[in-house]
Amino acid sequence: MNRREALLNTGALAVSASLGAIACGAHNAVAQATAAPSTASPGLADAAFECQKRGEACADHCVRMLVTGDTSMAECIVAVRDMLPASEALARLASAGSKHVRAAAKLALDACEACQAACAKHAQIHAPCHECAESCARTIAECRKVLA
Repeated sequence: MNRREALLNTGALAVSASLGAIACGAHNAVAQATAAPSTASPGLADAAFECQKRGEACADHCVRMLVTGDTSMAECIVAVRDMLPASEALARLASAGSKHVRAAAKLALDACEACQAACAKHAQIHAPCHECAESCARTIAECRKVLA
């Protein structure tokens, strides 16, 4: 082992030990992360993650329907495609306790309202649309709590 390898291995070991100490809750770790105070409601990240999950299933369903020539799902897929990145950003920011949660909640609220309206038109016929509309409704409710 040469000097360069020894230094790299020593650095990797120090980082690894520090991260392990942080994970175990040690107070004397080399680097300590502290969570920012969150303005998010407790269920916001969960609702947004669920919205993503249900939205992906709805988008897949819409694509399958569109491939068969059923264009009635066109509005739905457009709304879901707009909602997915908004809910992803909200979920990530809310779970991280970011100071940008309110801004993300405003965006997600608008996107989820449009998605819910589009999915509601198909909710009685298509289960993925029904589930997506319900998850959008939960995310809308959580966004409103944050924005109140």
